[in-house]
Order: sequence, then C-alpha cells, then structure tokens
Amino acid sequence: MHPYLTVVCGEDDFSVEEYHLGWMQADVFTEIREGAVSLQDIAQVVESESLFSTQTQLMIKQPHFLTQALDDKAYSHFQHVIHMASKGPHRVLIVHKGKLDQRKKTTQLLKKQAFFVEYELIKEWEHDKLVSWIQTRIQKMGKDSTPEACQQLHLWGGNNLRILAAQINTLIAYVGQKSCIEPSDVKAVTSSGEVSVFDLLESLKFAKRDRLIQEGKQLLHQGEDPVKLLGLITATMRLYTVILLGKARGKSAEELAKDLKRHPFYISKLAADIQKKYTLDRMKHIYRCMAWADLSIKKGLSAPRYAMETLFLEGWME
Repeated sequence: MHPYLTVVCGEDDFSVEEYHLGWMQADVFTEIREGAVSLQDIAQVVESESLFSTQTQLMIKQPHFLTQALDDKAYSHFQHVIHMASKGPHRVLIVHKGKLDQRKKTTQLLKKQAFFVEYELIKEWEHDKLVSWIQTRIQKMGKDSTPEACQQLHLWGGNNLRILAAQINTLIAYVGQKSCIEPSDVKAVTSSGEVSVFDLLESLKFAKRDRLIQEGKQLLHQGEDPVKLLGLITATMRLYTVILLGKARGKSAEELAKDLKRHPFYISKLAADIQKKYTLDRMKHIYRCMAWADLSIKKGLSAPRYAMETLFLEGWME
C-alpha cells in the first residue's frame, strides 16, 4: 500500500526519475505541477473531496518552497498543507532532483510526515556499491550474473546508472532464455571494435607487457584521461598487493573476500591468477614505476603517452 505523501530526492537523477515513474498508478488521474507551484494550489487538491470516490495523484516537481526560506506565516501554512496531504485520500509525490538541506525546517518536517526516499549519487570509485547495484538490477529482471560480468559492466559504464540500466536491458534481451549473464555476454554487447579498460585490466592480471603497451596507447588515443587511467591501474595493483599479503599470511579466499567486501569466488579466482605472475618484490618495483609515471604526468615532465609506455616497459619487465 502506497503512503499518501511521498518525497523522493537526491543527486542521483536517474533513480529519482525511475522512482516517480514507478510511483504513478496507471488507472488513477495524475496532475503534474512543476516549479513555482504555490502551497495554496496544493491545498486545493489535498483538501478537495474525492468525486465519485475516485482518487487523484498529484506530482510536484522541483517546488520552490523546498529551497526558499519561508517566513513564520508561510511555514505555518506549509505545516498545515503537509499534514493534510499525509492524511489522504489523494496521493501526493514531491520530486526534488538534488540534495535537500537537512537543517531546514521544511526538510525536517517532511522526513517526519512523509515517506522520505533519498538517492545519493554512487561515486565512480565506490566499486563495490556499483557492482552490487548492477547485480541487484539484473536479479530483479529475473537473471543471475557472475561477479566478473558485473565488474566488466561497471568498468564499461562507470557510475552512469542511466547507461548501465540501458545496457542491462540490452543484455537481458541478448541472452534470451539463458539464466546467467557471463563476461562473454557483456563483451558481446559492449564491444565497438575499440580497446576497453576491461581489456587493459585483463592484460594487467596476466602481466602481458606487450598488450599493456598497445592497449594503453589505444586507450589514450580514444581519449581516456591518463590520470584516471593511471589511478585505475594503481587501484588494481593495490588490490593485488592486499591479496598477495593476505595469502603470504595464510588467509583464505573467504577471509580476504570479507576484508575486501568482494565475492569469495571472484577473490579465489583472482588470487590464483595473480599469484602466477606477481610477487611482493615485483609489486615494490611496479609501485616505484607508477610513482614516477604519476609525477611525470602531473608535473608535465613527459608526455602522458610516453610516461604510460615507460611504466609498462619498465614496470612489467620480465
């Protein structure tokens, strides 16, 4: 049963839009107001009697009264309108794309009187949250997915949920009756003939120096930010280091997965792969090379392409 008064807000525009589309009931008349809607306009709807026992849905988008300061008289009116809206019988949804100031009296009142939903933007570096979002969305659409497939999709789409959602829809159609989405499926629907970051990470996993040089050059040619690319490589090497240290201390894949908040199967498979190519001593050398590349790019000591090529040549020297 839907509450009568709902507020949905947050910096994640896609999730806010999805929520309000799902909120609307197809068989109920919906009135949409946007921007400079007055409290009096809302009061006329929420205080009106239901004609022939029918219900009205009122959607209010980006209302000014949520961000503007209200004097005592206006706030008192706001309290009355919100109280009436929360009692029904009409359904009211207030939509605000962006953060609401938690210190404002209007926000505090809404959190008490309404069903309050807030979507925070998932940051690009919040890997686990993004992978979890992808996996959950696929599950809601009736399919399973491997951890590698979800990670590959995350690397392809970053933190743009709108793009990720569209690609998941494509994947669902692509796999048909197949119950589980695998990395090969993701590669099939996302491949454009260009090198992807996922290709580079696969080459990193198996320490393939020639491919790293070639793919690094191609990614920069395709417009990849060298600082962002180096940051991704550094984060990957840190993950490998934690796994190697854990294994050296006798930790199991399950223990490492719990520490890293990753899926045990993924950590188990990754550990087996990287232990064939990497040691802690080799990691020390790679870290020195990454530090040099970082300094060279940020200080302009060398061209980004040359710095990255030198990193792969020297860091992954056999």
